[in-house]
Amino acid sequence: MQTLSAGTGEPEFVDTYGQWDASASYDINKNVTVFFEGINLTGEETVKHGRFANQITQIQDTGTRYAVGVRASF
Repeated sequence: MQTLSAGTGEPEFVDTYGQWDASASYDINKNVTVFFEGINLTGEETVKHGRFANQITQIQDTGTRYAVGVRASF
């Protein structure tokens, strides 16, 4: 994907990016559910570059994120 760099007006490209996410939940009863979510399980990075692939302008590593919780209705 091509965008324009904010400061210079030069083109900026985002390298192909993919990540694996997962989620699961279990209904304990009709009112209570426990859940787990994992985002970016493979730890992928976003890389942006200028006109040429060796002109790296940004590498963003958001890391792997997890969420565990309980949902309840009354």
